[in-house]
Amino acid sequence: MNEPVTTSAGRAGASALPARTSWAVALLLFGGGVAAALQVGKAVAALPAVREDLGLSLVTGGWVIAAVNVAGGLFGLVLGATVDRFGHRRSMLAGLGVIAVSSAAGATAQGGALLLATRFGEGLGFVLTVLAVPPLLLRVTAPARRGVMFGLWSAFMPTGTALGVLVTPVLLDHGGWRGLWLLGAALTGLTAAAAGLATRTLRPAPRAPESEPRARVLPVLRAVATAPGPLLAAGAFAMYAGQYLAVFGFLPTLLIEDGVPVGTAALLAAAASFVNAPGNLLGGWLRGRGAPRWVLICAGSAVMGLSAVGIFAGGLPLEWRYACCVLLSLAGGIIPATLIGATPDLAPSPNAMAATVGVVMQGSTLGQVAGPPVVAAVATSVGGWGATPLVLGAAALVAIALGLALRRF
Repeated sequence: MNEPVTTSAGRAGASALPARTSWAVALLLFGGGVAAALQVGKAVAALPAVREDLGLSLVTGGWVIAAVNVAGGLFGLVLGATVDRFGHRRSMLAGLGVIAVSSAAGATAQGGALLLATRFGEGLGFVLTVLAVPPLLLRVTAPARRGVMFGLWSAFMPTGTALGVLVTPVLLDHGGWRGLWLLGAALTGLTAAAAGLATRTLRPAPRAPESEPRARVLPVLRAVATAPGPLLAAGAFAMYAGQYLAVFGFLPTLLIEDGVPVGTAALLAAAASFVNAPGNLLGGWLRGRGAPRWVLICAGSAVMGLSAVGIFAGGLPLEWRYACCVLLSLAGGIIPATLIGATPDLAPSPNAMAATVGVVMQGSTLGQVAGPPVVAAVATSVGGWGATPLVLGAAALVAIALGLALRRF
């Protein structure tokens, strides 16, 4: 049974927009995203213990971290169209359930093959969850609060990842990595139960008129893949994600090269990365105050590009370079909040919102995959970080151009 979503793009459902915001339900939906993102952070911090226990190579260990991104990077658009067809609430609950089952199964792994398979399962559940939540948020958010709500929602990733990184060392001392995986399964299962109860009375949004495409997979795929708005947003998200992960992927290395102890470098990197979450909230607040999307995208990208110069060009004291990292994280956080909040309006049909989120997510994943290797290759070829601002600055300029192009939408 179809469960199409009402957005501002669909006149048929305009009357179904809620008059008041249900913050309690929204926070539980946000909790679902945080629970999903925790599965990313847990592997980053637990990787040394996992490798030692299972005898994994460094390459296999890298895939333990990256496997959760495979489903989104390859199938984001397809899964989004499937979520639109299957129903958003059911997809969210299915996604959280898949995460819980996969995490519990991963705790039993005696080798790399099963662990990688279950990590892919966690990634699949992650994608289903984060594609399904934004349409559900529309059903509980008054139009005047939508900017703030999507700013809050876009903070789920840095919040969940940072929490996973911070609590994992403590949990590893009280149950090892297998206990951590089981705890992740239990937490996700409880979150699914709470979110399911909170959303059980949500009415499906009304169907689009007959002139609109139904939420069948192939028509939705075709509509989203040929619509310029979602593709421009995906490109902008790719540029942002590539810059962000390139900086924070190598930040511990940069700090250690400047004489910072390893443990301190990890904490400083995590703290600077977490500042991205207040940036998400700032972006949502600015949108709620009426700031144009294209202005936020262009301004955030410009600050990121300039901050990269301060971080990598050399000549500045360590304290100032770290301050540039914090500024890049804060300003950059405005961009995902703005792009995710734009998906209801960029969707080519009210029935294609999750698919639109999916293609934007694919852009983010591709940027994460490409950014660090490109920066590493350039740094290796020139024998240092001096050319890195050129790479990151070029990405910022492309993001600005895409933001200007989105002005039409």
